Amino acid sequence: IGDFSDVVENGVNGFLVPEGSPEAFADAYAALLTNPTRLATFAHAARLSAARHDLRRVSETWDGILASAVNP
Repeated sequence: IGDFSDVVENGVNGFLVPEGSPEAFADAYAALLTNPTRLATFAHAARLSAARHDLRRVSETWDGILASAVNP
């Protein structure tokens, strides 16, 4: 669904699979379901990635960027 490459790091916090490839999706899904350690590692990394993209955090970052552009 769209481009997740800004949020998902393939093999780190998820898998990026080719669009329209149910086989690739099933393989990636099975790889997680059969490896609880990898699933837990991906889940932890995904939570960290999501926190970096939190609306409040992104807004604060942009506020700082814009403030420094106005007041160099």
